[in-house]
Amino acid sequence: MPEEVLDLICIGAGISEIEFAKFYLDIHPECQITILEQGLCVGGVWSSRRSYDHFWTQSGRRMLGFSDVPITIPTDAPSFYGCIEAKHVTSYLEDYFDNHIYNGSPLRSRIRFGRNVEMIKKLEGYWVASTQNHRGEWKTFKAPKLVVAAGLTSLPRMPLFALGDTPFKGRICHRKHFGDLSSTGYLSDTRCKHVAVVGAGKSATDMVYESVKKGKHVSWIIRQDGEGPALFFTAPGRGRYENSTEAGATRMSA
Repeated sequence: MPEEVLDLICIGAGISEIEFAKFYLDIHPECQITILEQGLCVGGVWSSRRSYDHFWTQSGRRMLGFSDVPITIPTDAPSFYGCIEAKHVTSYLEDYFDNHIYNGSPLRSRIRFGRNVEMIKKLEGYWVASTQNHRGEWKTFKAPKLVVAAGLTSLPRMPLFALGDTPFKGRICHRKHFGDLSSTGYLSDTRCKHVAVVGAGKSATDMVYESVKKGKHVSWIIRQDGEGPALFFTAPGRGRYENSTEAGATRMSA
């Protein structure tokens, strides 16, 4: 099995890993880092593969982006009390990977896309990550330091649907793959008339909104012992706060 020896292995190319890699390379620009990403694009929950037409941020623009590069959007882009379309966050993260240069190479050059980490073990002071790509080819990465930032949604948790003999011909997917479902035109197809969304978090709210905007009849299913949709606030902020999420992030609100 081919092996690559490094100074540091990072798992995941989402927001946390982007900022960690940037911070580490600011201090050690010549360090040999490899970022192992299961998908084919950067950004985690904000990646282009997970995006769809009516996907918006839940935080205002002033709370988005990293401290060294403020996020900007076109002057004619829609905004709702500072909240913006998620596609602008995706573009921002893509540019961030391309525009941060260390030792002559952009941050993006250190990513190995399509690498699923199958096993990690520590041998003689080294972390050894065994990976497999989409073609079934194996490769091992070895380093004395390891950072795991795979995210909470990297492995979808799906309930078991007891369909029995019901002639159900629709699609069942996790929020992680909802972007693919929407971008392929499935939700725009007139044959798709009804969408059921299970859950009450932000992702569920986003999918309900997208489905309604696409003209679908939506059933929003929330368990009886749950607490209902989470974190619903009125949008406007007060005083210097552009929206309620900004105000909620202050010490006074906490």
